[in-house]
Amino acid sequence: MARPPYHIARQEHVGDALDDLQRRGYLTWRWEYDNANSRAIYKITVTGEAVQTLDTKSAEGLVQHYYTQLGVRWIPVPHPGGERARQDALRKMTQPD
Repeated sequence: MARPPYHIARQEHVGDALDDLQRRGYLTWRWEYDNANSRAIYKITVTGEAVQTLDTKSAEGLVQHYYTQLGVRWIPVPHPGGERARQDALRKMTQPD
């Protein structure tokens, strides 16, 4: 089943990171959009744990936790999360500290 389209670049950025963590075997996840409340929903199952239903900010925190453990620099896209902000975050992720 195809994933519903992301509404903003911030959601896509988190989704890309979750896809990467899923490929690495840390978790499985799926994305939904709650039209009634205008919010993204990330249903994430960390290996060996129950499903967590998270909003974008909470999903960003989970992603940040894993990437910190992996020693990978990951920067969330600030609210409201447009494409320009996503490009800025991607650029900062590749710059040296």
